[in-house]
Amino acid sequence: MDNVLKNARQFLLDYKLPEALAGSDVLYYHDTDYHKIQLNNEALANALRNEILLYGKKLEKDALPLGSSKIYGEPHWPEGWNWPSNSYFIAQFNLAEVQTYDWEQVLPQKGMLYFFQEDDYSFPDSTYDAVSPLKAFYYQGSKKQLVQTPYPKYIKDKAEKEHSDYDFKSVFKAVYQPYFKNYLNFFMHTWYANYDDLLSGFDEESDLNIFLEDLAQTISKKFDCTCGVEAASVNEPPEEFWDLGRLDKHELSLFGMPFFCQMEAYNHIDRIYYEGMDERSETEKQKQAEIYKIPENKIFLFGRACGEGHSNLFIERRDLEQLKFDNTESWYSGG
Repeated sequence: MDNVLKNARQFLLDYKLPEALAGSDVLYYHDTDYHKIQLNNEALANALRNEILLYGKKLEKDALPLGSSKIYGEPHWPEGWNWPSNSYFIAQFNLAEVQTYDWEQVLPQKGMLYFFQEDDYSFPDSTYDAVSPLKAFYYQGSKKQLVQTPYPKYIKDKAEKEHSDYDFKSVFKAVYQPYFKNYLNFFMHTWYANYDDLLSGFDEESDLNIFLEDLAQTISKKFDCTCGVEAASVNEPPEEFWDLGRLDKHELSLFGMPFFCQMEAYNHIDRIYYEGMDERSETEKQKQAEIYKIPENKIFLFGRACGEGHSNLFIERRDLEQLKFDNTESWYSGG
């Protein structure tokens, strides 16, 4: 683990908590699940997590060396591999280039990691997990076997002729060279005593949020890093990236917090902690619980803004350790 995150966590283990907050109930977010815990130094240190921010410099030509990290354009695809059916190329990352930023050391140290997205803008009645799913592919062979691979004609024709709320035409009409930046983020929220307070105050200032924001500023200065409380994907890019051909705000992200646009967090928390405290009918609660069901016990791997929402890709820790990317779960949040 990089010393920045390691040292920041050690700093939190030794930090004197305010008496008013020490031992209070908080919501701790871990592996796509919320846990009600008591605030102590260990919980605070564990809640500090790393997100890899992605920025893109727009290129005039799609001509990066084979095996480079890139966003959009044409993938450097292994020779002999089939193009993922009905899917658009989103990004590829040379993991040797990403390793420096992988402060929690969860990714392989080498190889190519690809992300595609299926063009399927449909909304099932029972779940959002089938809406334009993201897909991940991993290659650990020689760069000599990589070929810059053009889109199959049927996919380009479909994008040109059919209206798409995700505007997939943009992914092969532009190409970006990615730049990476670490962002430390506290995966912790205020615990509300009842469901009404949750709905009315989830995003408002609280003693915990004020404490975490002050603490984030202290960590940023002490360890010369970027640390915050809100999800980095909804913040403006750092000043050093303003001159780049920037991707849209919260366009792409690696790790960190998944981006939720609807009622997923509320329904997830309600399902566990607030059962019986709201006035929705049992049928309505069950329906919303299924629609907004969040994949549990998985790592948020990659996300992309699309349409009026955001697609999130999750993977089990064991699968990631074993380099198995064929069992990921994609989940869409939006309208």
